Amino acid sequence: MALNLDKLAKPIRTVPSSVGDIFLYRLRNSDCEGLSAIAGSTSTERVRGFLPRVASLVHVKSFNEDRPPLSDAAIRQLSDTEVEELASQYAASLLHPPCKDAERPQPKRQETEADSSFLERLLQHEVAERSLQMQKLSERLISPTTSIFDQVRKSTSKLGTTVGAFDRLYESQNQADSPRVLAIEHINSMTEQFARQSRERAEELEMVRLTGKMTAESAEILRSLAEAATTLLVQMDQRDIKADRVTRRQITIAVWSVGVSAALALLALVISTFSYLQDRNNNESEDRLRSELMNLVMEGNQQRASDKFKVQQLETELDKLKVQKSAVRPEAALPDKAISVPR
Repeated sequence: MALNLDKLAKPIRTVPSSVGDIFLYRLRNSDCEGLSAIAGSTSTERVRGFLPRVASLVHVKSFNEDRPPLSDAAIRQLSDTEVEELASQYAASLLHPPCKDAERPQPKRQETEADSSFLERLLQHEVAERSLQMQKLSERLISPTTSIFDQVRKSTSKLGTTVGAFDRLYESQNQADSPRVLAIEHINSMTEQFARQSRERAEELEMVRLTGKMTAESAEILRSLAEAATTLLVQMDQRDIKADRVTRRQITIAVWSVGVSAALALLALVISTFSYLQDRNNNESEDRLRSELMNLVMEGNQQRASDKFKVQQLETELDKLKVQKSAVRPEAALPDKAISVPR
């Protein structure tokens, strides 16, 4: 038969009220957080603040269904008498849980104590008990796992010893109850008959005692196995949670590494692009300057050639003028000789 955990999600009490049927649910570990921080000057007001944690107007049948809390408007609409009735019903569910531990002490209600005040004391006691259970469970988790299996093996050994004693006693009783041929001289012996009856009665009592002991040891070994299984499941769960955290941390580091690498690559690309553009601009500027210098040099060469050509022309003109001047001077000397007056 499969274990149906959805039974734990169903309501434990149904209380009629002016806003409709209010369903009260089991107290979860998350509901115990912050109970001392609920505001309110009276116990009734503090119970009003506590109701959204365990009360709802929706009947939930499975953990897969959402359980909306009791709204503030519905809580304000409830009268003090209805709040006290809800506190009384929930206190009764805490005092008489489905799996009650006989060794667990419960607070006693005072004669003139209100239901809301008694519920507050019960909740404080419940929170303290759950904290103690978590502490014990943590101590078991910290302790070596071999001690758990040693306890299981010890319980198994005790159960095997009891079962062996029971089998031996059962075989001896069967042998005693088998038909026996009695001697004629002992048939009428009342003493041996009484002794045999006393011995059989003692054997029956011993069998009953061994049966009870065997039942108790069976329950003990089952409890040990349940505790060992619970501890191992919690350890595996914590190990899975730790492995999940480590995996998430590694994934986060890897993602950040990829992001940083991408950012550095993008920065390098931008710097390379700027360097390329700057080099291209520098090359273009150098080419432009070189072309301008070449143009200036060519213009200078052209100007020098032009000036040289002009100088040559001027020299040619000057030579021509010199020739003309030298040709003009003899002709100018002849008239002077002809006009001379004799004395």
